[in-house]
Amino acid sequence: MQQLLKQNAFTTQDYWKCLADRSGIDSSPELLQYMKWRETPAEMRQPKTQTELSKQLGVNESTLETSFLFLFQRATDEWLYGS
Repeated sequence: MQQLLKQNAFTTQDYWKCLADRSGIDSSPELLQYMKWRETPAEMRQPKTQTELSKQLGVNESTLETSFLFLFQRATDEWLYGS
């Protein structure tokens, strides 16, 4: 069983990419990096702020936040309702 789990490892980045693709959102490397940054505990994040990260990625901060909120809502809906 453990061997099967190792072979079929599904990372959170894979999950966000699949969810974005199914939702019609561009699963750009920048969005996936932002999602990984959001998953990281605040005290461990580099850069420390969302503003700094958006500048580093060259993506508008509100675009990242809007995409995150949409994907997070979709993930919640799938978890709660299976849809």
